[in-house]
Amino acid sequence: MARPTLILHGEEDFLVSVQQANLLSESLEAAKKPYRFVRYPNSGHYLPSEDVRRTVTAFQRSLRISLPCSRQLIFSDKLIRHL
Repeated sequence: MARPTLILHGEEDFLVSVQQANLLSESLEAAKKPYRFVRYPNSGHYLPSEDVRRTVTAFQRSLRISLPCSRQLIFSDKLIRHL
C-alpha cells in the first residue's frame, strides 16, 4: 500500500469486529505506511453519513488531493460505497 489509507469503523459494529480495523491499523503502523483510523464510539456497521462525509472531506483536504469522479464516495442515509 503506497497511498494513505483512511480506516473508518463503528465500535458497536456486530457484523465486522472493530478488532479487524485494529489489526489493519497495527499492520500499517508496523509497515510505516500513512493512514488515519477514525472510530465512531456509538455507531454500528452503518456509520452516520454526515460524520463520515466530514471525516472524508478533512482527509482529502489534508492530502490536498481530489479523487477522480469514478472513485468519489457515494453517501446515503444507510451506507457508503465506492462506484
